[in-house]
Amino acid sequence: MAEKKWLLKIFTAVFCSCSAVSVAAGPPHPFNASYSATYNGMAVTAERQLLHRDSSYEEKMTLSSLLGSVRELSQFDLVDNRPRPLRSEYALSLFGMKRTEQQIFDWGTLVVDYQRDQKQRQIPVDLSCLDITTHRLALATDLRRNISDLEYCVIHRGKRKTYRYQLLGEMVLDTAVGPLNTFHIQRLRDDDDNRSTELWMAVDWDLLLVRLHQNEDDEEYLLELASAQVAGQEVTALPTTFQPPITVINR
Repeated sequence: MAEKKWLLKIFTAVFCSCSAVSVAAGPPHPFNASYSATYNGMAVTAERQLLHRDSSYEEKMTLSSLLGSVRELSQFDLVDNRPRPLRSEYALSLFGMKRTEQQIFDWGTLVVDYQRDQKQRQIPVDLSCLDITTHRLALATDLRRNISDLEYCVIHRGKRKTYRYQLLGEMVLDTAVGPLNTFHIQRLRDDDDNRSTELWMAVDWDLLLVRLHQNEDDEEYLLELASAQVAGQEVTALPTTFQPPITVINR
């Protein structure tokens, strides 16, 4: 039915575009963020959280509406300050339909074990491959390093894809928390793909996603930041900027 189709589309757009990472070359900071979204005027809410657990990280995201919900979880670690995916999960509950998917990255054999409900298969990968969460980390790191070739191998929901982006510039964007400095980014797609996806990431707040806009034919998706905390600091408007926490080294 039409409602199921659009809800799946907006969930895919949001999951494939959100990002929040350290603007420097160091590790990402934990964060909590709440978003409001609309699809042709219908309301959707989103919650995102990044946690640091011992030597690894865990990012969670949940989207919900009156029609259903989606939950995605990703675990990763850092190798030479670059993200490396370990495991990702995806769970959909919509109109009484439930679906679960899981990816486990085996870097010893360079395969991903993918499972959807009771079906399972292996996907060959190379050392440059990422999942949705870690490709967003790599994107933001590359933006800070002024790297123009923003192309990434991504394993998502059992498929190997290439994600490409272009930095359109910097701008001050009005948000629910006030004006923020942002990077304005566009996802590049094939010539026969009529989707247009743009995102804005807060330069002063760990490149947190603050706005996502996608058009496809006569359909429009809009996601906007409602509130957030980065490393325990409330995201607020200019001229306030993020002050990274001080690391105390015991001698």
